[in-house]
Amino acid sequence: MPRRLTLRQLADREDRVHAYVEGLVGDPAARDRTLLRAGVYRWYAKLFRVYVRRGGDGVEGAEAFRRATFLYWCASALPGCLTGVDELAESHQEELLADLERYCEAGALDAQLRWMLAHYHARSPAVFGRHPELRALQGVLRDTGGDEWRCAEPEARQFRHRGLMGHYWTHVLRAR
Repeated sequence: MPRRLTLRQLADREDRVHAYVEGLVGDPAARDRTLLRAGVYRWYAKLFRVYVRRGGDGVEGAEAFRRATFLYWCASALPGCLTGVDELAESHQEELLADLERYCEAGALDAQLRWMLAHYHARSPAVFGRHPELRALQGVLRDTGGDEWRCAEPEARQFRHRGLMGHYWTHVLRAR
């Protein structure tokens, strides 16, 4: 995957992959085989690496960090045969978690990522809960309610062109 693509271009590619995954039929095992053969799982693993490496300060860095965090959660919390996201490289997961811990320690999580994290944790506590050594992250999760996103009043239109994370949040917002 070329590193020079903008976040918008990456989101456009994610949209196409998402449409492909959504269009699959069959039982979970058949979908899994199709995604494996088509290289979708491998593609998302590469995309995760790109987002982790681009994560950081500034608008683009914060957005890449949000998307990487979502993909990390998604790979652990949702069935890969439904999302296209499966195993992610351990080294990239560790890099993301270290960055997440650093941001939490510094009190530097942006507001949107903070309520997103709380929602992810409320939906699947085991994903981030399996890292008790990340004390600052655990503190943020303990101090932030899973419904905090409702107070932020996000709108579905804010999630256009934000890849799989955007599709997920659009679905959540429409279901409320």
